[in-house]
Amino acid sequence: MKFLKSIFAVGLLSAVLAAPAQAYTLTHGGGGYGYVTNQHWLNVCDTQVDGHRVRLWYTTFFSDKAHPSITGWAPSRGCHREGSIWGDRVFQFRVCIEAEGCTGWSKMWPRPARR
Repeated sequence: MKFLKSIFAVGLLSAVLAAPAQAYTLTHGGGGYGYVTNQHWLNVCDTQVDGHRVRLWYTTFFSDKAHPSITGWAPSRGCHREGSIWGDRVFQFRVCIEAEGCTGWSKMWPRPARR
C-alpha cells in the first residue's frame, strides 16, 4: 500500500510541475498544443512523431490583427518557446499543425470570468 501511495504522490507532483502557472492553453486534436505564460511567453508543443509540425500564430495588442506573427516550429515530441518580458502582450493565439489546419483563435483579453 505504501508503494501505491508513493507512485500516486510522484504522479501528482509530475502533473503539477508540468502544468504552467498563469497560462492560457489551447489544444489541437491533431497532436499539438500551445500556451501563453505571463502574457509574453509563447510555448508550442508537438505531441506526436508524425511529420506534421506545430507552431502558434498570434497577435499582440499593438500589432495588425489582419497579419498575425508566427512562432518557430516545435520539434517532434518536443516544445518551442519564444518571447520577451519587454515585448508587447499577446492578445490572441491559435495552434496550427502542418497539413491539418488550425484551431480557432483564443483571445486572452478580455479575460474569461473565473468560475
